[in-house]
Amino acid sequence: MKTLYEVLGVHHTADAEMIKKAFRDKSKELHPDLNPEGDTTREFRLCYYAYSVLRDTEMRRRYDRKLQDLGKEMITLYDVLEIHNSASVAEVKKSFRKLAFLFHPDITGDSSTARYFRMIYYANTVLSDHETRGRYDQKIAQFGLLPNG
Repeated sequence: MKTLYEVLGVHHTADAEMIKKAFRDKSKELHPDLNPEGDTTREFRLCYYAYSVLRDTEMRRRYDRKLQDLGKEMITLYDVLEIHNSASVAEVKKSFRKLAFLFHPDITGDSSTARYFRMIYYANTVLSDHETRGRYDQKIAQFGLLPNG
């Protein structure tokens, strides 16, 4: 399985401009509207996912730490909330409350945490709803990203 860096074709030491350029180049190559003959939707989504994680300083730091600590190659919404894929809705909400308190810009007084807070909020929204969570699990399973139960 590829790392997010490999998805974009950059080295793990790439700076923000290199990541942005690599994403733009890959987008032109993979975007379904620009490539109507090929079925590149799945690859394009993975490319966008890689970019959305690596462009955000906090998300990238957490991703790199997870790569080192856990040997994981991708980050999922389960990783964002620091829970297992078998976590109950109550556990999802408990983790969300804990992380929201740590990263909410109104609580921390630090506007740089806003993007990460939005990711935490989004993860909670998706993983708290059984139907949405089921669809999410199906999508990440297609990429081999669903953590082992």
